[in-house]
Amino acid sequence: MSLGGSVEEAADAAQSAFAAAFPAWPTIRHPAAWLRRVAERAYYRQYPR
Repeated sequence: MSLGGSVEEAADAAQSAFAAAFPAWPTIRHPAAWLRRVAERAYYRQYPR
């Protein structure tokens, strides 16, 4: 993750993003972009500056 976090923090954010994406997956138009944005937001919520 290029936000300055550790590998473990990036994995946590990615897991949160995929968990959020699973129920909405059929309706997501751009999955890669959506997952990236959700992972970034999850990271900022879990590890504020």
